[in-house]
Amino acid sequence: LNNCNVHLPVRQCSASLIQRTTRNDEEEIRVRSRHRLRAGPMNAAIEHAWSSFRSLDGYSFTKIRPPVLSNIEDGEVGGAHHNMASNGVGAMASGGVGAHHMASRHFWFLFASKTEDPADLVESWCRLTLIFSKDLEDLTDDQQLDLMSHLLIQKMHLFNLKQLRQVLQYLTLLHTKSSRFVTLTETIDEYLLASIQAHGVTEDKIDRYLEISSIQLRWTMLTTSLRMDLRPENFTSTYTSHVIKLLLTKHLHALTPQQFVFCMFLAGIARRLPECEQEQAFAALCSKFETVLPMIGPIEQGIICHGFHQCNLRLGKEQPVIKSLLFQTLLDFPVQDIQKHQITLSSIMKLLKNRGTYNREFVCKVMDKFEPYLDCMGPGMKIRLLQLLQSVLISTHNKDDFLNKFLASLDNNLGGMRLKDLEQLTFALLYLNVDHKATYAMIMRAKEWSYWSNTKSGRSLIFLTAYMAHANTFDVPNIEGIMKEVNECDFSNLETLNGLGKANKFLFRLNVPLFANVDETFKKRFVKRNRRLIEQALVYVLEIDFACFINKIKLNTTLLPHIRQELFGFSRKLNAERSLPKDFKNSKLTYHQAQVFQVYKDLNRVLAGSEQYSVHIDFALPISTTPQVLVRSKELMRGQEKIITDCGGNRNGNSGVAMWQSNLRQNGNVKLVFVVPKKSEIYGDKIYGRIRVERNYMKKLDMNVVVINWLDYIDKLKKKESHNYLRFTLKKYDIETRKTLKQNRKTPSFEES
Repeated sequence: LNNCNVHLPVRQCSASLIQRTTRNDEEEIRVRSRHRLRAGPMNAAIEHAWSSFRSLDGYSFTKIRPPVLSNIEDGEVGGAHHNMASNGVGAMASGGVGAHHMASRHFWFLFASKTEDPADLVESWCRLTLIFSKDLEDLTDDQQLDLMSHLLIQKMHLFNLKQLRQVLQYLTLLHTKSSRFVTLTETIDEYLLASIQAHGVTEDKIDRYLEISSIQLRWTMLTTSLRMDLRPENFTSTYTSHVIKLLLTKHLHALTPQQFVFCMFLAGIARRLPECEQEQAFAALCSKFETVLPMIGPIEQGIICHGFHQCNLRLGKEQPVIKSLLFQTLLDFPVQDIQKHQITLSSIMKLLKNRGTYNREFVCKVMDKFEPYLDCMGPGMKIRLLQLLQSVLISTHNKDDFLNKFLASLDNNLGGMRLKDLEQLTFALLYLNVDHKATYAMIMRAKEWSYWSNTKSGRSLIFLTAYMAHANTFDVPNIEGIMKEVNECDFSNLETLNGLGKANKFLFRLNVPLFANVDETFKKRFVKRNRRLIEQALVYVLEIDFACFINKIKLNTTLLPHIRQELFGFSRKLNAERSLPKDFKNSKLTYHQAQVFQVYKDLNRVLAGSEQYSVHIDFALPISTTPQVLVRSKELMRGQEKIITDCGGNRNGNSGVAMWQSNLRQNGNVKLVFVVPKKSEIYGDKIYGRIRVERNYMKKLDMNVVVINWLDYIDKLKKKESHNYLRFTLKKYDIETRKTLKQNRKTPSFEES
């Protein structure tokens, strides 16, 4: 199948079919899908950076020469018996094949088993690997390799750092037999780590340390296609992780620009740099980044940006120089090289997309520069451009022009994308208010042929389905498959890691079989590292169910009543902890919470003494993520019914009707909702993002909604006109207010507000 280039459509492994396959079917899918999932490099950005180092100056530690016999004969390895070995049978190793090779194998193996000198043992290993590598494909009896590996492991405590490097380098010649050297590679890594821990890092030998990391990475890249463990933590050795930690903290000042670039490249592969997440260490890292930026080219800048992104390190307001330099790199990038270096440009955009709001002028210039070349870009770079646009608030006309050209450039060109990329594309389109039904239908079709690249693809499927549901696009068979898997999980104790571990099993079962079967140890580690994502996936399952209820989508399989109730309680508690303080007066509020509280205080003063209405800060919808200011009718509150649980499904398949109707009946006393968008969700009279999704649901439920533009509201506060504005707004909805209320009565100053 591999040789015939067989591709299995992922739709045959999708959620709606995985649970119906037999064991034999699953094994067939596992074998057939292996080629599709391994067809590309282990990571495009890693492969691109690794190949770039070969053409850049100053990276000698990555340009390692392949092992050849002349290196040994020139004295690179060898000890007390080097002359005897080289003048004897060893000469046959360089002079012929066949019987000469066989005699050389036996000689060097016997020589290794007799010698006590570690240098001679290393020389024997190097010569044996060279001899075996000449006819490795036809090798049937490689017992000597196993015995030699065992001998090296037994005497490895005698090796110094240079000898460990030589053993590792010559091991790369035998990468096609990597399964026989698992213990050997692990032992080499352990002794490399022990050597660094015992002797520390010497700044004049940094190139040597990085060279060893390069050899280890080369071994990983050579053996990736032969291994099943594609998890990111397997790409980086413990030795490399420790060296990175030391070089990027204690020895950061001693790194040359090229060494810093390569260290960030390795950190990006490891995807973890906890030592640099602390404020002081992160400031030092950013300072080094700022110093290095003018000394390196765009490709190296992209490598550093990718490392920052992979380690979840984000630029803030404290790094304006870095952001300006990176934006300038995008603006100065040669037009003729855009298609060739899309990964570099995408990496820079990934780091800038989180802080675009503070660089509106730069973002507009970047859009103008790259807009004419959308048709020649790959889907990945298009998504990064869209995310950069998502992060900034610009005029509707400019944004719409770019979006129209962006949508035209897609044109069914989404095949072969990662499922995660489709998820990010859908979220960006939803955030930017794109209501193009044909585009969402195209994404739904592309999902069936996307790459399910790792164990998190089940999570991406949930997120993508939720975004599509919010965009009124429903893949009913897929939703039913999700609900069936969710119903088989235990959601009784979601506040603990163990409870989340039991609840998130459906995320693995929704994946393709290659990544569906994971051990319990991995699941626990997965929950610990990705708790926030798992919690959000559970919330999105509930939102999919709610969207189906609001839009009257008929499902044959829906959430079980008790699971829906547990997920609703968990979701409401989670959102309250994140965005609803218990005491607004005595709590430290975020900027948005302070806005909501100011509107709440002003409304309370306007409605002070009212016998009909009261003001509350609460969630307007059962799935709301941020609280808003609600004006409720007191009369309806007295007759309010309690939440009732759903006792079972009804005939049309919507078993969620009873609970959702009950929760919405609770909000039946809401006369008016004052929506206060976050500063990143409103521009002029347009709202974007999550708040727009919730506002659309409120409209479907015939709820009265007023959107507060905070910038306009600040002007009214300064002019002491906010109360009159609120009174006029309430009057439009037949809500009576006190006619004699002085604007300045107990009103805090603008500075206090």
